[in-house]
Amino acid sequence: MPNLAFYKIATDQEVRDLLETIADRMKIDILIADRDGDIIIQNHSSIAPSQGQRYPIKASDELVGWAIVPEEFVWISSWFSYLCDRELEKQIFISKIWEREQEINLLQDISTQITSSLDVQEVTHLVLEEVGKFIPCTWGAISLLDPSIDRLVVYSKFGESFPDRNFIDRGANLLWSAIKNQSGEIVNRVEDDPRCPDYQRSIVSLICVPLKVHNKIIGTLEVGSEVLVEYTKDDLKIVTMFAKEAAVAIEKALLYEQSRNVAAIAQEQTFQLQQALYDLREPRKIDSGS
Repeated sequence: MPNLAFYKIATDQEVRDLLETIADRMKIDILIADRDGDIIIQNHSSIAPSQGQRYPIKASDELVGWAIVPEEFVWISSWFSYLCDRELEKQIFISKIWEREQEINLLQDISTQITSSLDVQEVTHLVLEEVGKFIPCTWGAISLLDPSIDRLVVYSKFGESFPDRNFIDRGANLLWSAIKNQSGEIVNRVEDDPRCPDYQRSIVSLICVPLKVHNKIIGTLEVGSEVLVEYTKDDLKIVTMFAKEAAVAIEKALLYEQSRNVAAIAQEQTFQLQQALYDLREPRKIDSGS
């Protein structure tokens, strides 16, 4: 990006016109070259890259070019560096805005897909599938809290190394640590972290994020790799984004499931009541044989 900033300034017509004006009025030669010495701006043909004093042009302390000017005009290199720094800051700002826009678009697409389902199993499976498209991982799981048994219940998982178990007991491990601290975490050396339980020893790198909705933790989302992956804060940010959407969709699916169960029970009770009322209204038949 620093080089892009340099070329943007070097090809700016106002900058070129200003340098040409300075060269004409001061009767000097001004040459601007890239860091490899290739000419970008040359106001007069009497100077070559190998002649004159070379002064560095930098962008964010990185060498991007040279100003070949008389010693008393060394300020041109400083001025050019200042313009490059300003252009670099602008490019970084624009890049961040673009990244933010991409995140919003991605979040909207993911949210639409995930929240369109009212089945908990389907939601958890879809979340893991989508995470795998953005994060290098060979292993992952979504587990939900079951307060009645004080355990995490594994709802969806992938990866051959994931053990054949459906529950994760409370303990001093990374999952419960994420729940307690209500924050995600990266572990790029699982074997060196005493909080990682035995079932995570088959992987090398891991990201674990709690599922949180309405200030309540309902479970965890974890992804990992069986080979070394240096997960970054950006990776954690992406997993956290998925976790937020997953938590909302799972909560909605759970409420829908509960409402269906309540409705089924109410319907059964209504049927039993109607049957009882029918039996009371129906006159008893007298056995003629008695």
